[in-house]
Amino acid sequence: MISGAVAAQGFEVIVWRHGGPVLDHEVAKTLRDSGIDIVSVDQGEDPAPIKKLGLDFYLDHAAGKGTLHLRQETYDQARKAWLDRRDGDPRTTLQRPVPLLDEAAMRRASDLVRERAARAHAHGARRISLDDEISSTRFTNPIDWCYAPSSLEALRAWLAARYGSLEEVERAWGMDFASFDDVVPPTTDQVRERAFLSDFPDKLCAWSDHREFMDIQLARAISRLAAVARGAAPNVPIGFEGGQPPAAFGGADWSRLLEAVDWVEPYDLAGLRELVRSWRRPGQQHFETIFPEKDPTLARRSVARVWDAYAHGLSGVILWSSEHFFEPGSKRLSGFGHLLAPELRRLREPAAAALVDARVFTGDIVILESQPSVRLHWMLDSRVDGKTWPNRLASYDREHSTIGHARESWVRLFQDLGYAFRFIAPDDLVRDRMGGPRQPKVLVLPSVLALDQRSCAAIRRFVSEGGLVIADESPARYDERLRRYPQPVLDDLFGVTRTKDRRLVLGGKAVTGAPRLPSGVALCESGLEPEGLTTALRARDGLPVEDASSVLVEGGATSRRPVARRDSAGEDWCHFEHAIAGGRAVLLNFAVHEYAATRLRPEFALRCRDLRARVRAVLTAHGLREVCLVSVEQYPTILERQVFEKDGKQILVVRANMLGDDELFRSLSDRGPQNMTIVLPMAARLRDLFTGEVVGRAGREIQAKLDPLRGSFFVIEPL
Repeated sequence: MISGAVAAQGFEVIVWRHGGPVLDHEVAKTLRDSGIDIVSVDQGEDPAPIKKLGLDFYLDHAAGKGTLHLRQETYDQARKAWLDRRDGDPRTTLQRPVPLLDEAAMRRASDLVRERAARAHAHGARRISLDDEISSTRFTNPIDWCYAPSSLEALRAWLAARYGSLEEVERAWGMDFASFDDVVPPTTDQVRERAFLSDFPDKLCAWSDHREFMDIQLARAISRLAAVARGAAPNVPIGFEGGQPPAAFGGADWSRLLEAVDWVEPYDLAGLRELVRSWRRPGQQHFETIFPEKDPTLARRSVARVWDAYAHGLSGVILWSSEHFFEPGSKRLSGFGHLLAPELRRLREPAAAALVDARVFTGDIVILESQPSVRLHWMLDSRVDGKTWPNRLASYDREHSTIGHARESWVRLFQDLGYAFRFIAPDDLVRDRMGGPRQPKVLVLPSVLALDQRSCAAIRRFVSEGGLVIADESPARYDERLRRYPQPVLDDLFGVTRTKDRRLVLGGKAVTGAPRLPSGVALCESGLEPEGLTTALRARDGLPVEDASSVLVEGGATSRRPVARRDSAGEDWCHFEHAIAGGRAVLLNFAVHEYAATRLRPEFALRCRDLRARVRAVLTAHGLREVCLVSVEQYPTILERQVFEKDGKQILVVRANMLGDDELFRSLSDRGPQNMTIVLPMAARLRDLFTGEVVGRAGREIQAKLDPLRGSFFVIEPL
């Protein structure tokens, strides 16, 4: 019997077993010949037959279904029962079917994990998954779980530790209680009844505390079960699959989730891939699932997605599933299988290991991720839903989430511009070098409406010490517990004053009638004006007020700085710049959150080009440069550039970032490899990662080929 974990070897490819042929020696050989030697083993399944076939395995659903992941029918029944008695006592109508703080339920789950992990360990499991699509609700569907007795008891203890006294809880919540034993948080319905008497609700602290508490409980449940698994299976990586983007409901607070596990498989939605990649610890593994394309004309996109995962330094992929990898009722590979097999074999070559789990160069830009802002945005975005907010299910919410669109848009914007970046959490703001290898030069606040006073002070200090802070809309309207400030705390930092306070954003889009620049870039707010020596632009022409003939162009900036004119009261203003000591604070007041959805659509080319030019001009003025310059004739602005380091080797990756557009993908992949010019920051020799051949002539400007389907990979050898 094999004891302990099997060490990972390069880029791992796993087949999730669902349907498909029964595993036997012939099927196992077909998998190995296709570059696959890992399959899933489910729950209490005996892994011994898998090992006898010469395959490795990972254990799936070790905690069983129904605890960390509620089955659809269980969730639906509980949700219907609540909606049928929606105005009833939440202590009876809003109990999670399996409360995460129910000791009996957690002991049952622990027993399952212990038994299954021990068996998996005895047979050399590669890793163990506690469950798939974990959530305190189901996915990120909104429901006010949990009001079970065990949950309320723990919530009261948590509130006592947080606030120190019942009086402080009452002050923060705006509610009265006879004792801590009587503390019951208001439901979302109750909060919403009084929330929208103004554009920005005042009383969200009690609701936010309850949601944050449930985030913590999901993370603690995972941590507890992970500890049980490690006790039964030492040295085997423990994790989970199907991770959801940050959300107000469901517990997807990644600053907490990543603390408890050794590997994760998150969905690549709303910038989550880059968020996880920024926060994962050294050695923590990151996988993604590859699905077959439903449209046969887009079948090759599955190939592109595998290489896309590899190009971002991930640990491997999970193929969904054996049912699709083989022809129905056959042991022969399907079209999906035939497409992927040669690619998977190539990614198992020794050279490919150079990029797996490599450390990405993150440059001088950090993006702040704020879970309190995620909760606040959900409330603001759901304003139009009225009593139908429970229907704001996961897929709908992703399509109509302002902060989700903002996160993804900033990611795509920096990728298109060619800048390296990473995400940080609010706690990182007060740490030396903001939790990274060096102090960044730029801090981006993507629709960060909620910030604590300590973070605000750190931002001021960052600017005073020469940093550049960029916000798309006015940050810090609320504190970290969603208590509204009298006015946005950082207005003076950005040099703005308010004649009114109207936000022009809803559900991830600019509202109808929102002012736009001539290029089409929308404003986030109206009623802002520059104060003192702050410079700004008028929205009606979008040009520097000082010289309307000066135009910002792609790849450069005007030579004259915009200057505010104070004889245009009542106008809509944007692009505020306020210099402080050696630093600058820039409030764009641009709907950056629209960028991700429009960047690949020809009808919005001018809008996106203008936004890129303006952001590049701000960064260039602060001394930032791209990772490198890359151009392909007649290509749109989609060339992502990344540099990785591993074992003393630097690797440049260039890829066409176009997977989100069907027509563009067909067009560019049909054209095949194209000539590409790479301009490096210093002279070097580029060597193809896979063939080892020198590419072009060494120097700063190198001619190479771009593979639009797979990307291009070069080892950098400084001269």
